[in-house]
Amino acid sequence: MVTYMPGRAPIQASTPNPKALPQQAAADSPLPTPPAPKPKTNAVSPNTNSPTSPNPDSTTGADSLGSGNINIALASYFPTPKPDLSTLPRGTKGDVILDVVIDTTGKVADIKMTSGLGHGIDETIIATVQQWTFHPATRDGQPVASEQELHFHYERKA
Repeated sequence: MVTYMPGRAPIQASTPNPKALPQQAAADSPLPTPPAPKPKTNAVSPNTNSPTSPNPDSTTGADSLGSGNINIALASYFPTPKPDLSTLPRGTKGDVILDVVIDTTGKVADIKMTSGLGHGIDETIIATVQQWTFHPATRDGQPVASEQELHFHYERKA
């Protein structure tokens, strides 16, 4: 599941400063990694208790190992919900958590609220998320439907 938390920027890798002192650059550079061990030709899969299913079915968990080359759906248009927090009692804080189904075209196909705040806040957030579009998830390069859990945290100051 992917979690959306409004107001948080994605973590980006830092790039070394070319004008940094040589000692600082040495401290910032990654340590060399040992070479990866060569696979044995007669090696057995490390997870023999749960082999991938020839007929994956995400509803039963038969696809839990993620067969194929899978990429998650990424939001391409996602306006931030801006509910009117004045309807909440002062000092109220909490989360609205939505389970969102994204179809093969990247549109929101279904929304289920698993946690809400009430007072009209939930409806505003759902209406905004229904406008979102995604680059759909893919399996082996083909678009597939997927599900994501979205978290929205709000607080009304005392």
